[in-house]
Amino acid sequence: MQQMNRREKLWIGIKAFFWVAGLLISGSDNDVMPWVNGIGLLLFAAASLLLARQTVQLTSKTRTGFCFNGKSGKKENYSPFVHPVRVL
Repeated sequence: MQQMNRREKLWIGIKAFFWVAGLLISGSDNDVMPWVNGIGLLLFAAASLLLARQTVQLTSKTRTGFCFNGKSGKKENYSPFVHPVRVL
């Protein structure tokens, strides 16, 4: 497994802070409730997307993404999320 450098850890921490802040703000109860909750929801959604994109990039760095196909004798490139299915 590849080590994360200090910058990647810092960015994950900042994005996680905004994720938690957006979650708390979207669930808050106050006088101007729909507007503040909407802002919190947008903050939560943006932080979720950014965290997901960063974690996918981290996992794609550690995997090779190559699979050897025994029938054709070629290396084929597969996504790390899709596993090739062998038909009998």
